[in-house]
Amino acid sequence: MKKLRKLRREGLNLLACLMAAAAVLGIILAADSLESRTAGRIDLSFNGITTQSETTRQVLAALDKDVHAYAVASRGNELTDLEALLDRYQAASTHFTWSREDLASNPQLLRMVSADSGDSAVTSDCLILYCPQTDRTRVLTWDDYVGLGYNAQTDAFEMTGLTYEKAITGALAYVSEDHLT
Repeated sequence: MKKLRKLRREGLNLLACLMAAAAVLGIILAADSLESRTAGRIDLSFNGITTQSETTRQVLAALDKDVHAYAVASRGNELTDLEALLDRYQAASTHFTWSREDLASNPQLLRMVSADSGDSAVTSDCLILYCPQTDRTRVLTWDDYVGLGYNAQTDAFEMTGLTYEKAITGALAYVSEDHLT
């Protein structure tokens, strides 16, 4: 009789532990799912690089055409800040999607050329934004992201920060615009 009670008590303890572990796992999965959908991370990056401005939020809210961004990067050279910002764009609009691409795996991306003569060519480290409804493409490279400032002490221009958001939002507005003026 005592053995039966002991087994029953141990079984109930084991069941309680398993239920608690399942509840914790459920909470973790729910939080991860919510974070993935809302990109709800605190921006601790240099210069708030992955935070969206009000202008970006307005452009994303008004976006009514599908735009896909191809983050082209060679293996090992992915930019985590850029990818975090793209995650936030994707979470803010159902019309914006992005994927990480490698030219070695997807050489067709070399054919995606912007009609704008000021755009860069597709390279192994660039961001391509494409809107199929307008058939417009914009190619952004490192030069589009770097903020420069003049240093009077050294009499030279120096990098002051990265401006991913400004460049991406401008490109997003360009490729999705119905009529260019």
